[in-house]
Amino acid sequence: MEKDNLSKFVKDAARWSIFDRTIQVVKERNQDISPKMLEAIIDDAVREVRAERHPLNGE
Repeated sequence: MEKDNLSKFVKDAARWSIFDRTIQVVKERNQDISPKMLEAIIDDAVREVRAERHPLNGE
């Protein structure tokens, strides 16, 4: 494996490792929240972001 390819491989592996750990932390933190409640929280957040990006009043 060439030096550039090895460097890219290591960076990608580190990113995936950090991503995987983040997922585990979020799962652990939310384990006591019901799936319905979690879905409602996510839906509210998505609605807020969409309203900010695409306001209906033309702002």
